[in-house]
Amino acid sequence: MDRIQIDTTAALALGVDESVHAHECKVVHEWIDAQPAFLDLAALEAELSAAEAWHSGVAGRFRDVVVVGVGDAARASSALRAALVSPFQNRALAPRLSVLDDDDPDLVGEYLDACEPSSTLVHVVSRSGDTPSTLAQWLLVRERLVQALGEAEHKAHIVVSTRDPHGALAEVARREGYAAFGLGSSDGAIALLSSAAWLGPLVCGVDVRGLVAGALKTAERIGEDGGENPLVLWAAAERAFDREPAVARTLVAGHRLRGLAALTSRVLDGASGFQRASEAFDGDGYARLLTVEQADHVERLAASHADLEPLAGLAGRTLNELVASDRAAARARLEKGGVPTISISMPSVTPHVVGQYALLLELVSRVRFA
Repeated sequence: MDRIQIDTTAALALGVDESVHAHECKVVHEWIDAQPAFLDLAALEAELSAAEAWHSGVAGRFRDVVVVGVGDAARASSALRAALVSPFQNRALAPRLSVLDDDDPDLVGEYLDACEPSSTLVHVVSRSGDTPSTLAQWLLVRERLVQALGEAEHKAHIVVSTRDPHGALAEVARREGYAAFGLGSSDGAIALLSSAAWLGPLVCGVDVRGLVAGALKTAERIGEDGGENPLVLWAAAERAFDREPAVARTLVAGHRLRGLAALTSRVLDGASGFQRASEAFDGDGYARLLTVEQADHVERLAASHADLEPLAGLAGRTLNELVASDRAAARARLEKGGVPTISISMPSVTPHVVGQYALLLELVSRVRFA
């Protein structure tokens, strides 16, 4: 089944009083009933159509795409890149995606050293349009493009996303004639469902319509009566923990989930960061265990040097089996340590599933503080 599953059994057994949980479930159900809609479908379709129209004009022209910016929009691009764009992607088939979401001089300098201006598309993202670090990065990248391509030609290599039409970045886009997109009100996890996050991944071959379809499917699922509503399960547990504020950690295993986990921490806790599920949980609080049930690639290990005990135990197994074993051990370790756990399980990491996660995470954040 291609949908995210939420399991709060360990949270209820170890950290949440049954009557408190029942009350919070009722509150979340009432919040759901009071919402006219979970997504602005018309606005989403208009934004998606505009992004696709823009993409049709640039498709096949670039081998590298770089997102320049800090904050939620750039973080969302990082999450989509990690989840849906392989770091080993063949640039002859689809462009490579990089994200400069930090103004670290070495990071930016190393990118400039490797940049090939003639085949590079730059996406500059800033909500206000006045963020000094984003504008500084843009100035450096612009200069490199102008030196190589000239004042006129470089304009076709930059696209801008900003919210404030009066900000410096919006004014620069008008003066230079850059392609420009509005950011709207997309912050937090919902930024995964906006052109600010889409444009780079779209050029790199990500199925953006699949992201939107996943979000729409989750909206339908949440609005249905009966069954195990994933928003109720997750948000009620978070609200219960908020009664007596506890530190939460989002634990992950696998490089494709790391950006999503970092986004989870920022949206729900106001702090970025993640921790691998195979590490011991340190400190009081509760854990969110974000996992993928089945990887795309299944490679069986050969029986080589099987006379050595560690290698004998690996023969014939797959990395999927090893990861599943580590995941089970992490759950058992958390349970043994008395750590309440909310498990968010993805069947696989696809645009459709990531779209589900994006909307679910955003709504959990909204109802948690409602």
